[in-house]
Amino acid sequence: LTNYIGNDNFAFNNKGIAFITDFSTFSSNVRKSIDNFKNHFKNITIYDAGTVEGLESKVIVDLIQYLNSKGIIPFIIGIEIDIFGNVASLLNKNLYQISNKITNIANESRFVNNNFIAFQRHLCELDDLYEIEENYHNALSLGKMRTYPYLAEPIIRDCDLLHFNLNAMRSSECRDIDGALPTGLNAEEICQLLKYAGTANNLKAIIVKSYNTGTSSDAAKLIAEA
Repeated sequence: LTNYIGNDNFAFNNKGIAFITDFSTFSSNVRKSIDNFKNHFKNITIYDAGTVEGLESKVIVDLIQYLNSKGIIPFIIGIEIDIFGNVASLLNKNLYQISNKITNIANESRFVNNNFIAFQRHLCELDDLYEIEENYHNALSLGKMRTYPYLAEPIIRDCDLLHFNLNAMRSSECRDIDGALPTGLNAEEICQLLKYAGTANNLKAIIVKSYNTGTSSDAAKLIAEA
């Protein structure tokens, strides 16, 4: 796929989304599920831009910038949060994490502007909670999001880069996700959050971290819908 950057023989002529995956069974199931849905947005094209593995931060940056220059948002499956944190720092963009835990990203040379959505307080270190409450005013715990649902839209719409960890899902919604709990996001909440992300004026890319999903394809179907 990286050979397509700047190659006019592989043209992205219309604005839309470029769907890019790793080689996991989860990715294969997402691709199959997407084929079942109809795109009713006539001004948006959904490109299946192939399968890649082992992308480095700089290559991901080049890929995002190239697709963005064509009016296209990459939707990539299979990139770890640490790598995507490096991408955020190289692009100098804010990074929003949807996850059930707080994952601090360290970069030796650059500041990473993080924000955290749908984290569950009882899974987080107390020091991290104090830090977020003092310095991350747009952070939104799962409990706060459900108490004040109107807060999610303006917060997510400020997103540049979004990393969605599948462990944020409710385990009863999608079986076999490593780290998922019975108290996670339900299917409607996940679809709503990604809908808000899709309306963000400065959105550059969405990344989904895939885990072992066992024999269940429920998570793949949900991500395809979202």
